[in-house]
Amino acid sequence: MAFDRFTHERERLAKGCERIAGVDEVGRGPLAGPVVAAAAVFLPEHIRAGLPKPLDGVNDSKKLSAKKRESLFEL
Repeated sequence: MAFDRFTHERERLAKGCERIAGVDEVGRGPLAGPVVAAAAVFLPEHIRAGLPKPLDGVNDSKKLSAKKRESLFEL
């Protein structure tokens, strides 16, 4: 069963927010080893439209095969 992942973001857009970013990090913790942080910003029209079909159902990139991650890279 699919659910709407952008409920919170749509509420923010309705209140006038223009940019909404998602941020994540991976590593051994801040200052304790190699750490990589990344942010993604969806355009408001993409938030309103929902996730592209290839991303529907992706919950955790660590559970994807290397081949699947590679195929999603350009999205």
